[in-house]
Amino acid sequence: MEGNANKPGAEGGHGAVWETLKTMDYLFIKFKQAAYETRLEDASHFKSGIDCGWSKLEDYYVKSDRTPVYRAALALHPSYGYDNFERHWKKAMGKPQWYNDMQSALRHAEVETEAQTGFSEDDDGIDTDANEYSSFGKRSISSLNAQRKKAKAVSELDRFQTRQIYAEDLDVASPLEWWSRHQHEYPVLYRMALDLFSIPGMSAECERVFSQTKKMITDERNQLSPEAVEADQLQKHWLLRGLVT
Repeated sequence: MEGNANKPGAEGGHGAVWETLKTMDYLFIKFKQAAYETRLEDASHFKSGIDCGWSKLEDYYVKSDRTPVYRAALALHPSYGYDNFERHWKKAMGKPQWYNDMQSALRHAEVETEAQTGFSEDDDGIDTDANEYSSFGKRSISSLNAQRKKAKAVSELDRFQTRQIYAEDLDVASPLEWWSRHQHEYPVLYRMALDLFSIPGMSAECERVFSQTKKMITDERNQLSPEAVEADQLQKHWLLRGLVT
């Protein structure tokens, strides 16, 4: 998960936050297979290693539950989504409750993001200056839209998870680029994606940047402001990633 910050053609070079649970699930299934294959063997260091590794992995799953970030990042990846969790957590790994908890956490995160970004429709009242009798029984546009929205019972998350899949969706190297192209279809999820897919899998890349930044501040350039250093590093990494020319 350390990644390679300068590896071309991949987001973080295998160090993105959405890869965390994917990697853990892969290891979980491998440990499960190894435990089954050695179940009849005598006790050995190898069998103990399997048990210890599986136990440690379970601890990491518990830690990943402290935040919805890991589950949400994989669920909002256009190449994975709910199907990945259903295939692995509900079936291969035998953890249906994990799957249910993931759905609840993601829906809660969607509602929070919707409230923070102001995309939710408030039930505004009728103009207070209108005649009380003439306005009796009438409803505002926003309240009508809100009811129709409830009648459809389809959120952005539901639409995203049940959308038609195309060939290019099966191997998305940069989920941020995908969400940028679909931001008008899913404005709330797009805001979530911007936050989620900007997070590195671990702090290694951030520490690399920090180590490189200190080289800017020398005895001759010891009066650089934090803002100047930040601007320089941003421009440097934008150039390296081809975001600016």
